[in-house]
Amino acid sequence: MLLKLYNHIKSQFESAGIHPAATEARILIKGILGYDRQDILLNPDLKIPTESIENVEETMRLRVGGRPLSKILGENEFWGLPFNVTDDTLDPRQDSETIIEAALKYIPDQSKKIEILDIGTGTGCLIIALLHEYPNATGVGIDVSGEAIAVARENASRNKVSQRLSIKQCGWGDLSRDKKYDMIVSNPPYIDRSDIPKLQREVFEHDPHLALFADDHGLKAYKELCEVVPDILRSGGYLFLEIGSDQAKDVEKLFQKKLTFCAVKQDLASRDRCLIFKKV
Repeated sequence: MLLKLYNHIKSQFESAGIHPAATEARILIKGILGYDRQDILLNPDLKIPTESIENVEETMRLRVGGRPLSKILGENEFWGLPFNVTDDTLDPRQDSETIIEAALKYIPDQSKKIEILDIGTGTGCLIIALLHEYPNATGVGIDVSGEAIAVARENASRNKVSQRLSIKQCGWGDLSRDKKYDMIVSNPPYIDRSDIPKLQREVFEHDPHLALFADDHGLKAYKELCEVVPDILRSGGYLFLEIGSDQAKDVEKLFQKKLTFCAVKQDLASRDRCLIFKKV
């Protein structure tokens, strides 16, 4: 029965220290069986075929073993949109939605024809979410990983923004200084390797280290971006940067020499998450 299966999964997740267990149990059931929360509430006695139960049990074992559900199911949700996810991409996280919220606040006219650049696009979640919010915008997403680029292109097609989005394999140092953008967003690698013991197992073992770690106390990527971004941001344009929770002051000092600092925006856990700069 559906409710009994749901309770079994939730109990196993709770015992394994997986939180929030109820949410993850619902995601598993939705991903494997196609039933959502309403189905569980309205059809608790629904019989589940034995083969489907076996698939659920195998997925549950993988999750208890430390593999993220998104990497097991091959997808995750970001800003209400579906995204393909692989071991070659960072798992889209709700913390990063802070960038989308900040962009909507500082560029509230969603009808504007703006050009957006996403540096280190990964799954493409940031640029694709922004193109959904700004229907007249066009975008470019870049990443050094060919595998990530392939996933981002799949997600652009899946979310119907391919005609407005160009995804390229290159590093930020290879960007042409002749091309200017109205908005630049980036979630660069910013974790110092000394912080590895603090990382969740799911992150360290299943997210690409290239997209996680940076030298120089986690500031290397920001220092490199600071040499590029001010030259390719249009006058009046905005930069939205994801940061580690203890990096706001250091990153602000780097960029305020060339751009005007606007604000730091916190995520839902009240941690510093996004820095906003403007080119005057």
